[in-house]
Amino acid sequence: MKCNTFEMTQLKIKLVKDIIAKKRKIKDVAEILEVNRKSVSRWKWAFIYGGEEALLPKKPGPKDGTTWNRTPEVIEDIVCNIAEKNPFKGPDWIADQLDIQINQSTIYRILKRKGTRYYYNYSHQRRKKKSYCLSWPGQEVQLDTCYPFGYQRKAIVYDAIDDCSRWAFARVLGGKTQKHTIIFLKELIEKAPFRIQVIRTDQGSEFGNKIKEFLKEHGIELKRNPPYTPQHNGKIERYHRTFKENEACFWPFKAPINELNYNLQLWLDYYNNHKKHTGLGMNKMTPVQKIAYTIINDSFFQNKNGTLILQQNNN
Repeated sequence: MKCNTFEMTQLKIKLVKDIIAKKRKIKDVAEILEVNRKSVSRWKWAFIYGGEEALLPKKPGPKDGTTWNRTPEVIEDIVCNIAEKNPFKGPDWIADQLDIQINQSTIYRILKRKGTRYYYNYSHQRRKKKSYCLSWPGQEVQLDTCYPFGYQRKAIVYDAIDDCSRWAFARVLGGKTQKHTIIFLKELIEKAPFRIQVIRTDQGSEFGNKIKEFLKEHGIELKRNPPYTPQHNGKIERYHRTFKENEACFWPFKAPINELNYNLQLWLDYYNNHKKHTGLGMNKMTPVQKIAYTIINDSFFQNKNGTLILQQNNN
């Protein structure tokens, strides 16, 4: 049906009155006006609470004046000032810094209206992650587990990597309990070419109190990361990616654990003795070369600028 805006508005009002007077049903009006029933129901309740003015078309674009509950200009300036001084903090944090209670959604609208944040093509600023490399081998070893075949098979790879030299050690075991962890730790302590001072793990059940007691007997401190913070074990997580992409993806699914351990030893030989690492502090050295480098240079290590600095060696 074709009609101008005025005629359409008058027809809408008349039909809504018929619904209220129970002369027509909502679905019949929806068919006449060619809209869905939700729209007609919304018009009905708008007419009941606001009268005919509620059904009149509104002028598009920005409205004149300000809303009755708009935040005072002084508070808006304070919000923008806090946001500019703290570019990494969100509206929720900014709301907590104010003496008065303001919803974080209001903070968002203030920053957008003032052009401080959330404007067109706005990109959120994030803190740059700080890379680090410890000074000597054994100062901290990161320990974790991974599933080369997923959870479909009980073949768990226990692996450890030295924070300083990136020297890695791993074994495939048939379970993931504290008993299996102790078996792996005994071999790790025996095979490591340096004295381990600290072992860092996540909050997994396989790294429970028995592990802490076992390491204490060997003079090793156990550090557990806070929950849901894999970035604290960043080097072992990065090793998992390299291991899965370059080695584990070629393993046959039904191969026995002895065969998997044989393949794993070949991979570790390549990783520790032949693979050049470009991470912070490695300078394209292999893990074995980095260990030898630290021994030859005694307590001298390169800082981020490449200059040699003296560090205390507690080994």
